[in-house]
Amino acid sequence: MGKEGFKSDTHDCLFYYFEEKHKNLEIDFKFLQDLRVTRNNINYQGVKVPKEAWKDSKLKIDLTIKYLIECLEKKN
Repeated sequence: MGKEGFKSDTHDCLFYYFEEKHKNLEIDFKFLQDLRVTRNNINYQGVKVPKEAWKDSKLKIDLTIKYLIECLEKKN
């Protein structure tokens, strides 16, 4: 978003912007939104998330990060 001249104060805004402007990318935006909500629940409501839930998501998180880094490097 910053590379495109915009700034976001929230992850929610960032995700919605990214989803709207980059529909061509192969990213599971629902998965990212679910992660954001989970993080918020942990930080603001003190919700406990079982380790198994993170283990199940780790591969998808790692692949998403790798894909985003590759996309950014292609733009440079």
